[in-house]
Amino acid sequence: MKRLMLITIWIGLGCACALADQMATNGSVVATTNAPAKTDRPRQLYEDQELRIVAVDYGNQAAPQTPGFYVFWKKRQNWVRIDKVSLKGAILGRSPTFEECRVAGTSPCSIGWDFSTLAKQDYVEFPLKSDGFLFFPDKVERNEEKGQLILRFNSGWKMAPVETVLSVSLADLKRITEQN
Repeated sequence: MKRLMLITIWIGLGCACALADQMATNGSVVATTNAPAKTDRPRQLYEDQELRIVAVDYGNQAAPQTPGFYVFWKKRQNWVRIDKVSLKGAILGRSPTFEECRVAGTSPCSIGWDFSTLAKQDYVEFPLKSDGFLFFPDKVERNEEKGQLILRFNSGWKMAPVETVLSVSLADLKRITEQN
């Protein structure tokens, strides 16, 4: 029994080490060096001289896709898939109430979300999910001063309690790219 337990522990440690080789955690992000599948139809969210960011949603019944959030480094010609993002310093929004929509003069939203429940976690799965819906940033900003990508969700509502804001260190993403 002790021998079987020891073997199980060694196998478990081996699997954990293999997984760690594939997935790199670097402070603000957990990512893998993966590209969108050739059959995926990525939607571009951001591009500058150094990188391009795309999102892949579920697709449809005729052409299903594997959801993901990808960063392409132009100089190195490689992709990084962001699997988790740190919640350090995050602003976690929720869907607007009927009263907030009435005051703002907008129609109520057809789905609800509340990302504030994620506050107890260190990292959040990416893209964000709520009741089967995927949430990708509607705005990606590069903050050179802080060396970060700022990811804004639901910013179009222009209501403070609704917007979710996450940040990813550019240095962390570069390290992951260089490690793999």
